[in-house]
Amino acid sequence: MNVDEQLDYARRMIEGDGAPPSAKQVAEGAKIVKGLAEAWDSLEAWRYMLECHERGVGPFKTNKFRRAAKEAISRLEAISEWKRCHKGGFASDLSWCDNKLVRDAMLAKYAQARRQRDKFVEDRVKPRLAESKFAAAAERLGFDWSRKDRMTQLQAFAVIEFVTMYDDSEGFVPVDLGIKETRSGLDSDYDAAMQSLSRLRYTWSKILDMRPGCGLKCRDMLTDEVFFMFERNLSKSPELKDNVIASGVMPVDDCFMHTGFSLPFPGRGSDDSSAESMLDGLLADLKIPRKRPVILTKEQTASFATASINSWIAADMEDSVGMVFK
Repeated sequence: MNVDEQLDYARRMIEGDGAPPSAKQVAEGAKIVKGLAEAWDSLEAWRYMLECHERGVGPFKTNKFRRAAKEAISRLEAISEWKRCHKGGFASDLSWCDNKLVRDAMLAKYAQARRQRDKFVEDRVKPRLAESKFAAAAERLGFDWSRKDRMTQLQAFAVIEFVTMYDDSEGFVPVDLGIKETRSGLDSDYDAAMQSLSRLRYTWSKILDMRPGCGLKCRDMLTDEVFFMFERNLSKSPELKDNVIASGVMPVDDCFMHTGFSLPFPGRGSDDSSAESMLDGLLADLKIPRKRPVILTKEQTASFATASINSWIAADMEDSVGMVFK
């Protein structure tokens, strides 16, 4: 169920749907509303929470919920109004980064999405993976997992992210299996993470502009889409402007975030031809047509991520600038 459907279901549980609800039904409905408000930052859920408080319903009677709901409603309504006045290019109109209310709210949403993503991967993806899976993936990337004590933290992280997010060597991608086998409604954090991870893709992004401590305005070199990528640390490195990074990206509101591991393409500056030529060659080697927009299949995504990692970091990982960010 999507957010609206879950909220409607919770309303029926709390209101009784034609019959007086039991205390258990009210408690369960309240739990759903609270999850939608906090994990999804749903304006309608916060409004309903405040309505329940004013009516003295269930656990929402306390002033704690009234304060939280009023603060969230005020924030979300202000952001909604700001977006309405700036419709048509929110993702690439960096003026929102200069609006403290909108910036802080979006960064909070990004931090929440990052936490939700990490929680889902730790709880629902990694426990399914045998050590042999990591060993095989490391070999695919050019590393020896049996000697992982000699690998850098960066190399180990590259293997772990590749295994969980892209590796299709067994006919499925682990994160996709985790999504398939996780029932929606079980945990609001899981639901939010699954919604975002289901739209995960791997790409090369040209950095067009940046806002320090906030993120990067990028152009997807496979699709030509212009988007904003949350990234606090990379955005503090002005030398990366006009360069390219390779990473998985997943949506957060009207923007995106990378999956935790990005590969800068150092030393190219604004020389677009170098990056484009390297990308053309990589796609040609993989027999992927270079006609934009390039939409990769799961198999192509795994191959493309492998080739990107091999091309950019396998030979000289130690010389690369910082690449793991949260």
